[in-house]
Amino acid sequence: MALQAIDAFVERLAESPAGPNSVNEFDHSRPGNAIRRRNLELYLEQLADHRPKTLLLGEAPSYRGMRITGVPFTNVAIIEQGLPSACSVLATATRCRSICRESPRSRRRP
Repeated sequence: MALQAIDAFVERLAESPAGPNSVNEFDHSRPGNAIRRRNLELYLEQLADHRPKTLLLGEAPSYRGMRITGVPFTNVAIIEQGLPSACSVLATATRCRSICRESPRSRRRP
């Protein structure tokens, strides 16, 4: 995915209206959302280097994870340590990553 495509994707997320009783954690209404947008951009750029064939779509950001970091299925520890080496304390992120590692598709990759 080209950098321009990533930027455009994140901007479309930011412009998406939130539903009733919900918040768009990427929009431009609060200054703190800028760090979440930037973290997501960096995550997608790193992910693009690995050329993944599967996209996992999460429906609700966890209160200790994406709501803070802006990166799906992760938490602050993963962001601080970097994606390849981190161990998550967030149960959802830990389980999601272990399932991905166990999948037949992931075993075929070098």
